[in-house]
Amino acid sequence: MPGAGHRNGVRSLAVPILASLLLAAPGVAQQRATIEAILDGPELYIDQAQAQLQQQAQSPQVISTGRSRGQLGFSGGATGRINRHSLMQLGQRCFLLNRGELLISGREGGCTRSSRLSVRGTNYLLAVDGQEETELAVLEGAVDLELLHNGVVVSDPLTRVLAGQRLRLSAAGEVLSLSLLTTADYARVLQGPLFRDFPTPLADQPQLERHLREHHPSLRGSGAGAAAAEQRLRSMLAEIRGMHADLDRRERPATVAAAGPAGAEPEPLPADPRAALWQRQHAAAPGPGSCWSQVQAYTAAIARVYRDWQAPRPSRKGRFITRVDFDIGRSPAGTGATAANFLITERSGEEAQDRSAFAEARRKSRELPAPPACVGNSLRLYHRFIVDYF
Repeated sequence: MPGAGHRNGVRSLAVPILASLLLAAPGVAQQRATIEAILDGPELYIDQAQAQLQQQAQSPQVISTGRSRGQLGFSGGATGRINRHSLMQLGQRCFLLNRGELLISGREGGCTRSSRLSVRGTNYLLAVDGQEETELAVLEGAVDLELLHNGVVVSDPLTRVLAGQRLRLSAAGEVLSLSLLTTADYARVLQGPLFRDFPTPLADQPQLERHLREHHPSLRGSGAGAAAAEQRLRSMLAEIRGMHADLDRRERPATVAAAGPAGAEPEPLPADPRAALWQRQHAAAPGPGSCWSQVQAYTAAIARVYRDWQAPRPSRKGRFITRVDFDIGRSPAGTGATAANFLITERSGEEAQDRSAFAEARRKSRELPAPPACVGNSLRLYHRFIVDYF
């Protein structure tokens, strides 16, 4: 929470448990990063001072963002892209991501409080949520991961996460899940904030595009550049539609409205990677008994659970969406549901809303019934918390 000495929601970082990894040592090269791009306004900071293009940060300085995104050029040749509302500290062996999301392309290792990553050139996403849970998604290449406890390596041998895999860790460094990235997952990343609108390519973008051509040929343009260009066009159209809508609403009084969950406003990219299979099976043999029909009926039935969410008032007018993904399973007794692996997969740009939505999803999950038996042990769901403020 903000306190004395905070500026625009940015705060300094204390890292006692990773001091052995981050503090300078004689003869060890320190991490350096140059600010290569700042998008969506000026809210990118080095040690809480507003950063400028081509400004260089070095260990142990902190790089953080408010509503802006940025691209970093590491001295070793790797590219880093930092998302909104993120905070990282440069070190000697690795940077420390304390919160938010970071895309790394090239040879640059990273750390969280529960893990250390070693790479030899790859493209990967690293995210830390408000509960200090870590998600590592390897888009191309491979990442060797060491689990940490109080800054000490506790995993032996290394855990290798391969291209197309996503690993989730608890705040204590326990492995929560290991899953495969689907074509829909890749599409979401390529059209998301860490690819959209950046003026220069990633350091290892050719390797990423080759991986996409070989393993996900259905992605048009077979690469991140084409996906980013298409998304830019979509963004321009959305801005035009937004301008017209704003003109229509200008005379209306200000209101805050929280929209319904995923069941009330479906999205083309389901959280559960088995959804495509269930849809195909339903198309071949339609009917209320198909697993897809049961899942759709289940999500529609639980939608009403979230409708009394008290949305925080945003800091500005507009539409703000927070998406929280989680696993819902059957309780050991088979009479109710258990929920786990909560993760914010779409951020609104309003930190108070994201925190509130995440807490609401965890709290209300206790009221959900068990999922349909056809899905097996668990079902990956999401809930979209939508606030319209005019």
